[in-house]
Amino acid sequence: MSTPESSSSTTNSSEWHRLKSDNPFAPQQRVEAAPGNSSSVPIDCALDSPIDAEIVDDHSLDKHCVDAVVVDQASFTGQRQLHANLPERRTEFVVPKRFGLLAFLGITTAISILFGGLRLIEAPPSAFIFLGLQAVLVCLAQMFWGHEPRVASTSAGMFLFPIYCVVMLLEGSFFFLEGVWLFVAIPIVSIGSVPAGAGLGYIAGTCAAGVFLLIDMGETKLSELAASRSSTTQVP
Repeated sequence: MSTPESSSSTTNSSEWHRLKSDNPFAPQQRVEAAPGNSSSVPIDCALDSPIDAEIVDDHSLDKHCVDAVVVDQASFTGQRQLHANLPERRTEFVVPKRFGLLAFLGITTAISILFGGLRLIEAPPSAFIFLGLQAVLVCLAQMFWGHEPRVASTSAGMFLFPIYCVVMLLEGSFFFLEGVWLFVAIPIVSIGSVPAGAGLGYIAGTCAAGVFLLIDMGETKLSELAASRSSTTQVP
């Protein structure tokens, strides 16, 4: 003879099985009630049990991935070939912002040679002033605008040479003009001397950079010679 308690347990168990069959995500494990509990109603532990899943390998995108890798490798190889075909950029030697005693001696030697050549050809004093100022101005321009040494040198020449020509025009060393013709000649000489000033500035910048290049080569040779002598003296 069944008791009300057993009938209630059977009803709850059948209800649990029905809910489990309706829910596809129901867990496969069932935990019974605690021993102290008279009821044998199973406990749903959906949060404790993993969900059964079927793993299917899909290789439909593998071809696209391989194509993408091949394209990336081809583009990378093409970029490397492009950079390899580019002409190598040469290092531009400019007047440094800081230099030592050897560089100072080299500068004074170069200016002495320049003034000695002007003295040899009996150049006027204005030529000494112009070429001395040109050398100093080009060196300063390359020191402060070393990232564009050619532009700095040509700009210095374009600035200084027209001023020199106008001063010489007013002094009368080159032209013998008076009155209105003098004022007409000033703008013509100023504008016409700009290209010549750019060329002179470029030449002066090249000579200044060449002087510092020779100084740098001399310092390198002296340091190597000193290092070799120190290494030979340390050997027993």
